[in-house]
Amino acid sequence: MARRGKEQWIEIGLELLVEDGPNALTVDRLCAEVGKTKGSFYHHFDGVSGFRKNLLDYWEKTHTQDLIEQTLDDPLGGAKAHLRRLAGQLNFHQETAFRVWSRCDSEAAGVVARVDLSRVEHLRNLSQQEGRSTEEAESIAWLEYLFYLGLAQVADSISIDKRRDLRQQFARKVLGP
Repeated sequence: MARRGKEQWIEIGLELLVEDGPNALTVDRLCAEVGKTKGSFYHHFDGVSGFRKNLLDYWEKTHTQDLIEQTLDDPLGGAKAHLRRLAGQLNFHQETAFRVWSRCDSEAAGVVARVDLSRVEHLRNLSQQEGRSTEEAESIAWLEYLFYLGLAQVADSISIDKRRDLRQQFARKVLGP
């Protein structure tokens, strides 16, 4: 039961971060949104800094580590397609919110930088497994990652069909067979 309680705080924290930014992550605001007391909050977290660390850890795990782990054992050629499907299911608004947060908080900046490097390293490894040289794999990994981030930034301005078309064109023209 306590685990569900902690998860509820994290879910509400994600919503507040997306809707109102990192300044909304206060004990009073979280308690009001969750509908629980400060005692309940402090039962799960060591203050606001502890909550924020948990939120950052959760995002890193669910938006990066879990995806990498789920694609490590995929057959050659299938891992990138699987990774693209998984990444496409992520909440783009959360991605943006964490990046905004990282601009004004050194701890968030450190996590975002670590996430970026982990994602690019995984993409590079997958490209090398496909037979690309280290240098080419590094370039392809960064291009693919930057395309993903750019698409996340304009997701609300482009239809789902247009995003799908752009991803297919990118895969054909940049990533190749």
